[in-house]
Amino acid sequence: MKRGKPLTREESRAHTRELVLEAAEEVFLANGFLGTTVAQIAANAARTTGSIYSHFSSKEALCQALLERHYGRLFAEASELLARSGDDLDAKIEMLAQQWRILTANDAYTILVIEYAVAVRRDPEQYAQLTAFWELLRGMLRTVIADASGLGTSDAETAALDAAFNGIVSSAIGLAATQTATMMDAETAATSLAETTRIWMNRLQPTNPTETLGG
Repeated sequence: MKRGKPLTREESRAHTRELVLEAAEEVFLANGFLGTTVAQIAANAARTTGSIYSHFSSKEALCQALLERHYGRLFAEASELLARSGDDLDAKIEMLAQQWRILTANDAYTILVIEYAVAVRRDPEQYAQLTAFWELLRGMLRTVIADASGLGTSDAETAALDAAFNGIVSSAIGLAATQTATMMDAETAATSLAETTRIWMNRLQPTNPTETLGG
């Protein structure tokens, strides 16, 4: 039987890292951030704890990498679909609601994000990495909202866009927490986010073709 080409050192490390992340995902989602240990992850990955630490410096770093992998993929897919949904605002808002349903479908991930963010709040280095990743996701979504609004780059238009973006994101975070706490069902949360987005986007539109937010 013909054997494949042996993996390079870098490929082997990348493969092992992916296996560790998959094992970590199972344990973190089952036990939560606080209830998970590196030893549990190592056992699930059939690796030693030393092997885990050779790829990730701490449990916090491993969880951060897992969250980046999960949400990075989802946000990238959502941003691409929203960007390709055409110029119709209603179509974009409906697409946003659909992507929201996918993003919040896994309650265990939402709980993990909350636990992790609270746990690393007093760790400057780890919290800085979380903040940097959050800003990356914010930038992706802000670009989509900016494109949908059709605003220019004047100070007034930028301020209006920032206000709309912050309002939409704040609503989304609150809805995610409420949905995860089972105080609101997923469809109601998605509808609420769509309506909130519609209100903010309508506020960005000039009242007549010649009016601008800066005029």
